[in-house]
Amino acid sequence: MTKDELKNFRKELKEAGRGIILAGKQLNEGRLHKMQNTVRDVTSIMSKLSGEINDIIEQQSSNV
Repeated sequence: MTKDELKNFRKELKEAGRGIILAGKQLNEGRLHKMQNTVRDVTSIMSKLSGEINDIIEQQSSNV
């Protein structure tokens, strides 16, 4: 993973973390429709990151 890829990965991970915190606040405030959209956004980010991690693992496994 290059430095730029690592930087972008960390940025997206932080964005997902902020989304989780926001979803918790929305739950406490009773804004369930907003929370649902936030959770969908976070899920999308996490799914993308999971795919990227899987690609890296496969690449490293084939290099061994």
